[in-house]
Amino acid sequence: MPATSIRSLVDSDAADIDIVGRPEMPLQWKIDAVRRRVTVTLRGEVSAREPFEYLDAIQQARAMPFAKIFDVTGLIGVFTDDLVRALGGMVARHSALAAPPGPLAIVASDPALRAQAELYARTATADRPVRIFNDAADAERWLDERERVNR
Repeated sequence: MPATSIRSLVDSDAADIDIVGRPEMPLQWKIDAVRRRVTVTLRGEVSAREPFEYLDAIQQARAMPFAKIFDVTGLIGVFTDDLVRALGGMVARHSALAAPPGPLAIVASDPALRAQAELYARTATADRPVRIFNDAADAERWLDERERVNR
């Protein structure tokens, strides 16, 4: 979905609109405005450009404060450490200028992807809880519990 479409949806009065990002790409996301949750799934080979496009779309949609589940279990390959640090730095800079991002549950069962998730968690030094899980259901339960506690 082009950024202009995201902006027009967010600026509308419909608070319960789901915004789905670029379903033809290996990095896919869905913004659930009602649950205030972003679900991100990586499948196959993801280009270095796609995570930055995702972050840009989430910022435009004003969804950075939402809880996020980031499932990389279907990712083929790994990102470079420099790319992971750049993504983390981008989130840290944004959170210093705006509302802190919501809690983040990363699903990464592969040891190499788990190591990158840990690097990202150390680099994206935003004031938010981050946990890494082997299983998406555990990650969802953790976010649900955080939501119940913070009501």
